[in-house]
Amino acid sequence: MIPNFSEVEKVLQERVAPVLIAHQGGIRLKGISQDGVVRVAFQGSCTNCPLLGDTLSDSVETALQEAFPKAHLKVVAVDDVDDALWSLAKNILRNKKN
Repeated sequence: MIPNFSEVEKVLQERVAPVLIAHQGGIRLKGISQDGVVRVAFQGSCTNCPLLGDTLSDSVETALQEAFPKAHLKVVAVDDVDDALWSLAKNILRNKKN
């Protein structure tokens, strides 16, 4: 059975976020598909860290596998752009065309 959004978010905040915060970073749950794909976005200094892949497999996937051993979850990192920032960028680009 696939865990719900709040269950996964709780595990990420309790087990993964404290480690990332110590490195001036963070993690944000973006969604969970019906087939168990967990989409997360890294924040702060974690965004461009060369060890992001290791963090994804060693910390995030491990924490979720331990918390939900019967669920077959696959964790993927996605880009995260704040909606307000995205709107601002689009407005700036539109105004440059005029």
